[in-house]
Amino acid sequence: MKKIIIFSLFLCIICFAADSLNVRMAGRYTATSPLEVVIEGNKAYVANSSGGIQILDISDPRDISELGYFYFTGEAYSITLFRDDLVALASSVNAVRFVNIGNPSSIFVVGSFMSDGQPSYCISREDTIYSNGDNFIIIDASDPVSPIQIGIYEDLFDAARFQVSPPWAYLAQNNFGLSVMDISDPTSPVEYFHCLALTNYVRSVDVTNFGHILVGTDDELLIYRHCTDSIEMIASWSAPGPVHDIFIDGIYAFLACGTAGLRIIDISDPFSPSEVGYYSLGSECTDVYIDYPFAWVSGLSCRINAFNISGFAEIEETALSIPKKHDLHLSPNPFNSSCKVLLPCDAISLKIFDISGKQIETNNLDLKKSEFKWTPDENCQSGVYLISIETSNTIYNSKAIYLK
Repeated sequence: MKKIIIFSLFLCIICFAADSLNVRMAGRYTATSPLEVVIEGNKAYVANSSGGIQILDISDPRDISELGYFYFTGEAYSITLFRDDLVALASSVNAVRFVNIGNPSSIFVVGSFMSDGQPSYCISREDTIYSNGDNFIIIDASDPVSPIQIGIYEDLFDAARFQVSPPWAYLAQNNFGLSVMDISDPTSPVEYFHCLALTNYVRSVDVTNFGHILVGTDDELLIYRHCTDSIEMIASWSAPGPVHDIFIDGIYAFLACGTAGLRIIDISDPFSPSEVGYYSLGSECTDVYIDYPFAWVSGLSCRINAFNISGFAEIEETALSIPKKHDLHLSPNPFNSSCKVLLPCDAISLKIFDISGKQIETNNLDLKKSEFKWTPDENCQSGVYLISIETSNTIYNSKAIYLK
């Protein structure tokens, strides 16, 4: 009898012990076949690979229950909240469907947009739906019964997730890299930038309010800086698994990292991202949605999981517009010939002072450039110099060490 009790306790330890940091499990639910989950109030709306939409009552994450299910032909790849009583779903039958979910026990399709290219992901912005797959399509859904196409970009290759931050759309294109689309004219979206110099699949992308693009690949989180007419990579973080999805909330990026589970990255300093929390499930996590204080993580083999992330309260990302004060990005530093200074997006002027406080150089900056290269003239001696950058509302200082 004692052996049975001891063995039972051992099983409990195995079942409940988890590889985690600053995150704890709040509840789980075995959905039909979840590909993507969005949350509104006490309800979760699930796009299912078996076809259709499932609505769940999540008022108590420890006791999640089904409120309704609506089946239609084809896989539902992606779901986005559209209006109070409507969602849009990208499906495998070359359609974006508009579904009324006002009454979970009586769900019905109100309209569909048929596409020549199979839509794999969709995002809503007011009355506009953006969808991608074989094409990047902009849809006017002000009348969801009869949605119409207002713009299309056809030259895409195997596009996956994307993010929209007008006037830009950022597209992850699997093994074809990252694309940035100019959608300022929605009737004629054009490709503004395409990065092919990536060795792994580009699986996901999200963007901060200050022009930092987070790109998820098979084994890295890459951070790019989008400033006026230039895009450049400024940092990377080695991921323990493929970064299938990214959700930015304040100064934190929440990643669905395959079998490595949920990963939480502090991006308050975009030049030095760091992991501050995680929960490893050991099953394939492919989607994450943040509805504080919970992170909802799902995938075909990992069910729907609610994680308590109350330790990561949303903090406004004002610090992301430029590096921290007195921590401007200089490269190299110390230097003996020239030094590059990464400019804030709203930089107006740059001044350089010697150790005595004498100004030796001033520049009205070209706002189309993302960096300034300082090459001291022959009169400059070895020593410490102060580089001061003025923006629209702040002055930032950093020391540069010149070794002649």
